[in-house]
Amino acid sequence: MKRIACLLACLLGLCLFAGCGGTENTPETPEHPDASLGEHFDAVDTTDLEKVVTAPTFAVPEDAREDETLFTPNSLFGDNMILQRNAVTCIWGSTTADEVAVRIDGATYYGTVENGTFTVYLAPHAAGSGYTLELLSTQGKRTVGNVCFGEVFLLSGQSNMAWSMAMNANGDFGVHSGAYKPSETEPTYSQFAGDSAERNAAIAARVAEKLAACTYPDIRLYNVPVRAAEDPVYAENQKQTDAGGTWTPCTPETMTAFSAVGCWFGTTLHELTDIPVGLICAALGSTNIPTWMSEETYEENRDVCMYGGDRTQDEFNRAARCYNQYIYPLLGYKCKAAVWHQGEGQPLSYGDSLKALIGGWREDFGYELPFLIVGLPRYGENDEVPAGYAATDAGEGTLSASPFAIREEQKRAEDLPAVYRTVNVDAGDYDELHPADKDTVGIRLVWKVMDAFYGAEGNWSSPELLSAARSENGVLLTFRNAAGGMVVENNSRNLEAAGADGVYYPARAASVGDNGVEVTCSAVEEIVSVRYGYLNYPKLDRNDVRLYMSLFNGAGLPADQFVVTIEG
Repeated sequence: MKRIACLLACLLGLCLFAGCGGTENTPETPEHPDASLGEHFDAVDTTDLEKVVTAPTFAVPEDAREDETLFTPNSLFGDNMILQRNAVTCIWGSTTADEVAVRIDGATYYGTVENGTFTVYLAPHAAGSGYTLELLSTQGKRTVGNVCFGEVFLLSGQSNMAWSMAMNANGDFGVHSGAYKPSETEPTYSQFAGDSAERNAAIAARVAEKLAACTYPDIRLYNVPVRAAEDPVYAENQKQTDAGGTWTPCTPETMTAFSAVGCWFGTTLHELTDIPVGLICAALGSTNIPTWMSEETYEENRDVCMYGGDRTQDEFNRAARCYNQYIYPLLGYKCKAAVWHQGEGQPLSYGDSLKALIGGWREDFGYELPFLIVGLPRYGENDEVPAGYAATDAGEGTLSASPFAIREEQKRAEDLPAVYRTVNVDAGDYDELHPADKDTVGIRLVWKVMDAFYGAEGNWSSPELLSAARSENGVLLTFRNAAGGMVVENNSRNLEAAGADGVYYPARAASVGDNGVEVTCSAVEEIVSVRYGYLNYPKLDRNDVRLYMSLFNGAGLPADQFVVTIEG
C-alpha cells in the first residue's frame, strides 16, 4: 500500500495551505500514521449473493469461437471496464443466444436470457487488474479485455463537478462571475489584477504537474456523453437505456477532458490504497435537483423542490431530464458511493430535496448507495444577501439565504444513513462561483472515504461543533474531530456572538484543552448565540480564502460553520 508519510504530507500541504499565496501562520500538520487502511477496508458486501449462480445450466464449450455479434453488452461492460470489488456485480446487455454465462479469473457464472436481454451476477471479487471476461453461450463467445475490480464512484451534480482539468489549465481564465471587479481607475485594481495573475499561475502550475503525472493504468474513466437538444432522450424526456460512454485508462490526454474534482479524487485515492479506481462522471452545469430525480420521486416531493421541475417554467431543468439521460442507464451498476457536488444558489428546502433525491436513487439502484456530499466552498463577492434570495429558517434563528444557509441545508442530508459531507469553508474563490482549486475538494473527499468507509487511523475529518455551554468568561465550545487540539488563527475572524437582542458582534476565541475553544465578546453583556463562518467575504485577499476562517484542528482541517444558541 502506498501510504507513505511523505506523500501524505505533500497532499496535506498542497490541499490545505496552497491557497496560492498561502498563509504565514498555518498550524503545523501532523503526518497520518503509516498504518493499515482500517478494519472496513476489505469488508465484503454479500447483498444479492443468492442471485449468483455457479451450478452449470448448460454445457459451455471449451473452444467457443469468438463472435462479437452474439452479445452486445451495455456500454458499461466494455474493454477497460472496472467492476466494484468485494461486492456482487451484475452484467447485462442484449444477445441473440438462448443462454449466457460469464467466465472470469477461472470461475464461471450462469445467467438468464429473457426477450433478448441477458443478465449475469458475479460473486464478490478482490481488487485486481488485467482480467479477461468472456460472455459465453453454446453458439460462441464475446471477449472483454483489460478488466479491473476496484472502487467505483459515480460523480454527479452541476458545473463544479463537470468542470474539467482542461478548464483549469490556465487558472480561472481571468473570469470573475461575482459582481466585484474593480475598474482600472480604482486604486484596488492593480492589487486585484496582481492577485489574479499570481493565483492563476499557481493553479496552472499545479494542474500541469498533475496532468503530466496522470498515467495510471488502473484508474478507469467513463464520461456519460451529453445528448443534443434534438435527441428524443432530451427533447421528449425519454429514459435512456445505455449511457453510450466508453471506459478509458487514465492518461494525461484522457484526464484532460475529465472532471477536475474526479481527477484529484481518483488519483489520490489510488495512490493511498494501491487498488484500481473507476470514475463515472454524469454531471451537467446549471442543473437543479428536480432534473436529477425520477419523475416519480419528483411528484412525491414536489412541495419541497423549489427550483426547476415544471417544463413550462424551466425547460432545461424540467423534472427527470438529467435523471433519464445520465442516471437511469446506470441503474444496476454497483458503485462504492455517489459523489454529489451541487446546490449553489438553491437554499430553499435544499435539505429536503437532497434527501428526496438520495432516497429515490437508492430505491432505483436497488441498494443503499452511500453518498459523499461536497460541502460547498466559499463563493460570492461580498456579505450582502444577493438580489432575489429569500430568507429561510434553518432551525437556529433566521439565516439569510446566503451560501451559509445552503451549507446548513446540506448538513440535513446527514440525517440519512451512509451520507457523509466534506467541509470546504476555507476553500473557494473571492468572486467566482467556479473556484479553480478543485484539488482541495477532490482530496478532502478521499479523506472522508478513508475515515467513513475504511475506518483508517489518522486525522481525516474536519472539526464539528459538539456542544456549547457557558464558561467563566463567555462560552465554551467543544468539538469532535479536534485531532491535535483546536487552533485559532486570523484574529478569530468570522466568529461572532450575539446577546438577547440578536445583534452579532465580532468575538474572540482561545484554545482550551484538547478539543475546546472559549468565546468572549466585549460588546455583549451575556452571549446568547454564537455563529461561525456566516460572513461570506470580508474582502481581504483574493489569493487565500483560508484567511476568512479562524478555527482549525491540529491537522490543519477547517472547522465546520455553525450557529448555536446557548441555553440557560
